[in-house]
Amino acid sequence: MSDELIGPSGAGHNTSDDIQELLDYLRVACDLETGLMKLSEIEKHALSEISSIEHRVYPEFVPPNPHPEQESDRTSSKAWHTGAFIGAVCGVIFEFCLDWHTVGQSNNSLYWLGSYIAFFMAAAICAAIGAAIGAFIGLLIGSSIGGSARASLEDENREAKRAWEEEIEQEKERDAAAVLQFKEDTAILTDMKNAVKKMLEEHYSNGPIYQKYRTLPAICQLYEYFDSGRFTELGAAYNQYELEVRLDRLIDNSEKALQVLYQIRDNQHILFDALLSVRDSVYAINGSIDKCAQNLDYIAYSQEISSLCLQQTAVASTLLSQIEYYKNRHNLPMLLHGYEGYLLGINARVASRKRRLAR
Repeated sequence: MSDELIGPSGAGHNTSDDIQELLDYLRVACDLETGLMKLSEIEKHALSEISSIEHRVYPEFVPPNPHPEQESDRTSSKAWHTGAFIGAVCGVIFEFCLDWHTVGQSNNSLYWLGSYIAFFMAAAICAAIGAAIGAFIGLLIGSSIGGSARASLEDENREAKRAWEEEIEQEKERDAAAVLQFKEDTAILTDMKNAVKKMLEEHYSNGPIYQKYRTLPAICQLYEYFDSGRFTELGAAYNQYELEVRLDRLIDNSEKALQVLYQIRDNQHILFDALLSVRDSVYAINGSIDKCAQNLDYIAYSQEISSLCLQQTAVASTLLSQIEYYKNRHNLPMLLHGYEGYLLGINARVASRKRRLAR
């Protein structure tokens, strides 16, 4: 390959043969890189399948008849009740056939009533005895039938468990064979990967591509540059690739920045809604404070009125005491004493107002 293609700046004029040689070189490198990537993906998939099979959880056995003893108990109980009913009916029929004709032949009403009561008592006793005998016989028959049914259900459970064990064993064998096959394929893939890597290293060692650009994205991009005729020199192609990489990074960073800005915007909206809620809460608190202040004003006004009333009461008490004093001390008419008390009251109010203003 010519020095013009190998040089760092790409100085000189490159012929079409040189460019075609570089295209062939880049095409082979691109094919090797692509093949290596596909082999890695297949190997990764095989390893994932091996891990999935090895950690597979097999289903637990669920018997078709989980409680066969309940079937036996149910059969025994049903036979017991049936036998008791049939025995009771047979006892009543037996007593009816044995003693009913004596009840019907009685002419005395009192004797007929006693015979009737005795018949029913005997019928009840016979029904109880028959029910007990029938229940015992039914229990024996039900136990036998229930035992047979239970044995049949247990046989079905054993057969189902045997089939389940065979199925699980077959699945384990298939899984083991699949794991073995995947491991063999993985070993082959590993050998192929090593061979492709060795070929790629040898190919790169005999070519003009700088080590930094010996990657699949860089090789494919360089091949596109030269195949489309955009560049004829490696130096210019390197510069263009670096520029595009920087632009891609800038675009990625811009997109990340936009995402961050969108997130900040959303957070600001949330914060604004929270501030509005806080403002409403503050307004509500202010309203409550105003109501409390009004109530305090009402309380203070009521206290002031009470204080004035107390003062007026004290003044009135003082006037009455003074009037009584002067009435007892001077032998004057009552009208003059009242006038004198009125003047003293006015004087007391004036003095009280002066003291309040002074405070």
